[in-house]
Amino acid sequence: MKYLVFIITILFFTNNFLFAQKEELCGKLSKKHAKTFDEAMMNYSQGRRLERKLPDNAEKYYKASMLLLKEITDENDKYAPAYYYLGCINVFKKGNNLSAAEKYFSKSIELCPDGMLDAYFQLGKIYYGLEKYEQAISSLDSYLKKSGNINDSTYLEAKEILEWSKQINDIKSKPVKFNPKVVEGISSPEDEYLVIITPDNENAFYTRKTKVKTVQSWSGGDDYKEMFYVSSRIPDANKSLSERSFDKGKPMPEPFNMNANEGGATVTIDNKELILTICKYEDKKNPNYANCDLYYTKFEYGMWSDLERIDVVNTPDYWESQPSISSDGKDLYFISDRPGGMGGYDIYLSQRDENGNWGTPKNLGKNINSKGNEKSPFIHTDSKTLYFSSDGRPGIGGYDIFYSRLDKNGDWQKPVNIGYPINTTYDDVGFFVSTNGKYGYFGSNNMKEGIGGWDFYSFDLYEEARPEKVLFVKGTIKDEVDNTPIDAKVQLKNLKTREIKEIPVDMETGNYVAAIPFNADFLLTVKKADYVYENAYISQEDSTFDEPKNLDIDLEPVVVGKSYRMNDIYYKSNSAELLSESKKVLDDFIDFLNENPNIKVKIQGHTDNIGSDAFNMTLSEERAKSVFDYLIENGISASRLSYKGFGESKPVDTNDTEAGRAMNRRTEFLITGM
Repeated sequence: MKYLVFIITILFFTNNFLFAQKEELCGKLSKKHAKTFDEAMMNYSQGRRLERKLPDNAEKYYKASMLLLKEITDENDKYAPAYYYLGCINVFKKGNNLSAAEKYFSKSIELCPDGMLDAYFQLGKIYYGLEKYEQAISSLDSYLKKSGNINDSTYLEAKEILEWSKQINDIKSKPVKFNPKVVEGISSPEDEYLVIITPDNENAFYTRKTKVKTVQSWSGGDDYKEMFYVSSRIPDANKSLSERSFDKGKPMPEPFNMNANEGGATVTIDNKELILTICKYEDKKNPNYANCDLYYTKFEYGMWSDLERIDVVNTPDYWESQPSISSDGKDLYFISDRPGGMGGYDIYLSQRDENGNWGTPKNLGKNINSKGNEKSPFIHTDSKTLYFSSDGRPGIGGYDIFYSRLDKNGDWQKPVNIGYPINTTYDDVGFFVSTNGKYGYFGSNNMKEGIGGWDFYSFDLYEEARPEKVLFVKGTIKDEVDNTPIDAKVQLKNLKTREIKEIPVDMETGNYVAAIPFNADFLLTVKKADYVYENAYISQEDSTFDEPKNLDIDLEPVVVGKSYRMNDIYYKSNSAELLSESKKVLDDFIDFLNENPNIKVKIQGHTDNIGSDAFNMTLSEERAKSVFDYLIENGISASRLSYKGFGESKPVDTNDTEAGRAMNRRTEFLITGM
């Protein structure tokens, strides 16, 4: 664990003689014990000198020093330096005993509170290592106050550990909501790890350690192979997408699973490009070393293309792994231990240009990367929230999970520890968040709810750690008559800012997909020459858009004499007054009419059968006129327009149910000329 390495490393370079300035305050020795103490110090110094090169020899000197020091304390229990060095030896000797060191340092302070300055420092670090953060704060605070603001390396070190202790103590004192549940289907009696769920929430890619039969295994025992797998959600009309279970998975076909180690994937929002880590044993001088690089493949014509290295991102002698791609497909985050970083493994960013080429990776800098190691970067679909693991920041265990957000200037804000008990005393890596931001996912082999070794878990992510809300829509655009795909123009209009985002449509399949911040109501518009335009009003209040939403659209060819429904045109109850959102939809219809200046239309109003025939006829006429008037007010010539109300006379569905009546309450436009 990081704290143990941290303490031992720090103690090794600490000056152990800081008490000497006030030695007269720390007890006196007889001539006999003074000689014994000098001998103990000689053995202690020899142990320190040999500790790294000849650790077994160092142990002999430590043992001798400890026996001599205990000889003193058995006869003179008032001499603080003897207890101090017993504490030091219990840190440095093999199988270090921090609990014993804590006892001895505490005793030395008890005997000489004003003279054993370094003991406060050492004790504070030990308390930190033993996760006794309140005691660490007290000891380190005492050290800083007693030493004065001397600003040497030890003083600055103490300040840093004190700050870490305060932060961790604060984290543990404010536990966050955490209700982990094993994700069945993906999780099995075997090991599953490096899981990622596609942005549309329909599939999961992961590595499964599977039992295989080899020549060696026939002679006894089992052999295992890491296989790259895919699982899909099981259809269930009674459950939301996130509530549906995953199937048990199957190995990915060629070109996957042809190498020693594959996994740690990321996929674009349209599921057509996959980037993953492949580790190969290619170093003839070091055959046991597997160098990891990033590869990509594209899904074309119903199959995945050959895996190809992303040359500009990879280095020949260092690791590149754990990729994560942004929703627009332009930003690729990954980790590397290449030279020139902030610490060991750092997070890097490569950006794709207009020609589809990746640029030279850049280190994310000190706002994200620490002097330690960063792993498992995950850029959420909002493209503004980055989750990652680090062992170089204040944390509960080895690697803790953190998150950071981009500010208005495009800079990463100070990372926030995601909290306890999400973070544990173990290494917490491989974390990511669902597209809707509501669920966190992670892998672990330390949960009692598990099925096998390493399993996959989900939990409800608390509000403060969630990313920005994302509108994720996808679908297929087809000709309503012959069901062939249409390469139409798809737009998402932000109804607050009026900003329009063009959504690419696959020319061969008619598929489209979009993911944008859901910070306003949107209007989805689909247009194609010689076809009637279609739209869909997307409200922030519509809970059906809390998850990735599938919106398939069938475009109808323009036919003179045919009526077409106008979606999302609503009025106040029993009134002809248009609602504000309806006017925004009509603004889009106005654009359609302006783009097709030869089209003439008749606005037609219809009602359900609630109310009298006369009332419904009048209401439908007035509503049709409201639309007619709004179009004229906004620049459409009256010569192109007419209107008529039909009351309840032309239902398109039953009036016996609310759903049927809702279908009958509608506004249509009839194309009267072109």
